Amino acid sequence: ILRGSPKIADYAVETAPLHWVAAKQWKQCLIYAEDAEQIGIEGPGTIDGQGSSERKVFPNANDPRRPMLVRFERCRRIAVRDVTLLDPAVFTTFFVHSEDIAIERVTIRSRKTSTADGLDFDGCKRVRIADCDLDTGDDAIGLKTLHPDWPNEDFDISGCRITSRWCAIRVGAESIGAIRRLNVRDCVFTQCQGGIKIESCEGAQ
Repeated sequence: ILRGSPKIADYAVETAPLHWVAAKQWKQCLIYAEDAEQIGIEGPGTIDGQGSSERKVFPNANDPRRPMLVRFERCRRIAVRDVTLLDPAVFTTFFVHSEDIAIERVTIRSRKTSTADGLDFDGCKRVRIADCDLDTGDDAIGLKTLHPDWPNEDFDISGCRITSRWCAIRVGAESIGAIRRLNVRDCVFTQCQGGIKIESCEGAQ
């Protein structure tokens, strides 16, 4: 088990800026990669952010900053497999301007945090999500395009079991660029406020 510190001051600030105002306090991460190639996180094992509201770890002394559990910026050939991701303080994972991503047999448990999306993507290409078990406090899978020159393209989502306080798959929120070729098959959604939600909101155009 890899556990994140309960002290926000322990998290590095040398990360790429986020592209939308609502998340300006979420810059820190437990695991962060930038401009990397052929990298991954593979289990078995658990990465525990210790960030659930039930544990009352974040925010620290009314500090609004909260670390994401995992963020990849401008990376290629990423594999995340056979690992459990538990109790992030905010987003569980965020893939930004990255390509050739394989996410397989991943378990996410983030229901105890209201802003804890499971798998989020901004401007990514060739993404495969297969046989994952997601139980999230916010959208389980979210596709955003926060820059018009960086579309989300060629997503294949299959064999996943999803429970969410919000949407199983949310497409288009905070999006000002294109989202193309999204294939969803053989998935089971239970106790979600929405299944596949396609919308234009929260700054989308």
